[in-house]
Amino acid sequence: MASVSKHRGAYRIQVVVGNKRPAIRLVGVDKKEATSVARHLEALNSARLSGIAPRADTAAWLGSLPDETVERIVAMGLTEPRTKTEAEPEAPAVSIDAFIGAYIASRPDVKPGTLRIWNQTRRLLVEHFGNRCLRTINPFDARGFHSWLVSSEFAAASVSKHTGFTRQFFAAAIDAGLITVNPFSRIKLGNRTNPSRQQFVEWSLFEKVLDGCDDPEFRLVLVLSRIGGLRIPSELQGLKWQHIDRKEGKILIHSPKTARYAGGESRSIPLFPELVPYLDEWWDRAPDRVEFVIPSNRGTEAAWRTRLAKLLDRLGIDAWPRLYHNLRSSRQTELESRYPTHVVCKWLGNSPDVARQHYLQVREGDYRDAAERCTHECTQYVAETTGNMGKATSRRVVKNRVENDQNPCFSAAKGTLSTEVDGNRTHLTPSQSSRRV
Repeated sequence: MASVSKHRGAYRIQVVVGNKRPAIRLVGVDKKEATSVARHLEALNSARLSGIAPRADTAAWLGSLPDETVERIVAMGLTEPRTKTEAEPEAPAVSIDAFIGAYIASRPDVKPGTLRIWNQTRRLLVEHFGNRCLRTINPFDARGFHSWLVSSEFAAASVSKHTGFTRQFFAAAIDAGLITVNPFSRIKLGNRTNPSRQQFVEWSLFEKVLDGCDDPEFRLVLVLSRIGGLRIPSELQGLKWQHIDRKEGKILIHSPKTARYAGGESRSIPLFPELVPYLDEWWDRAPDRVEFVIPSNRGTEAAWRTRLAKLLDRLGIDAWPRLYHNLRSSRQTELESRYPTHVVCKWLGNSPDVARQHYLQVREGDYRDAAERCTHECTQYVAETTGNMGKATSRRVVKNRVENDQNPCFSAAKGTLSTEVDGNRTHLTPSQSSRRV
């Protein structure tokens, strides 16, 4: 039998092998993983005693372990030493930085925004581990990196994001034959959403921004985000004048972000009436024979975000987090109150799960509307209930008086109990007597 105990912050597994109880100490694993190791060690011991081969899952587990771990199990007397054949060359030693750089270069299908975040994760790994080889990173090191991210004051969503991408990099290293086990596979990923960075941009505030903007092209960009729900800047790039169908009341939007999904390369949104004045204004002032609706700042990532940040600063308006995402999020929240979820998600190009997790918000007006509706409904209910209860209450009052008059316990000599009606309630109060008998 194999026993699991905890000693000095690490799990210790003991196995009965003959007259001895050899032990192995596991650092940086949780109880569930330690129990799993104990189960495999017990299976190895049973196979040794029976003189048979271990179970397939245990053999596969043993084969996935690094050499130093197998040597510790051999020292316990549970298995034979691992032998290397000439036909089994050792995987080359590759540093973390070199491998991730090569992996990123091999993914031309990934959008620039994702590549930017991948490179951020790469820099964090190099900052923490230096130029260490991939093979030298164990689960204990992985937990150390995760703890370092948490202690570096990253938001919980950022910690989860960078840990998830690191797990992806090491999974790719397994596919490349450089390592056999992913040291980050046991780390639980938290929620990648950050509610503190969500903010509903009220229309009154947005109007101030539009009034302070003197560029009709930039005004159109803002309303395409706040009214049309476009992703900025990616969905501006392919928007052409020919995509605006005034007869059908639709605008065709090409979406690079969702192009890899079936049917996600484009979608149509309504030609909302609020968009029309800004489209007409820019059409009258746009350069002649221009193909694209927004010809400026093409092929750039941060230009529109920088312009909006500068505009808010000039107007003395505090910049809300995630400038364009929250404009789009505010629009989806508004539309959800008027149209079914599947319709709104079709217009904005996301799924109901993504909308609930990253877009939909609770507005301050929702609290006010709920309070006013509850007050109105309660007032109406009380009025209706009072009218319906009036006749029944009168009947109860008469009945109580008759019963009190017939009950000898309520004689005039001892004082009487009378019924009084207070609003919708009927209660009994002792009548005042001139003297006590």
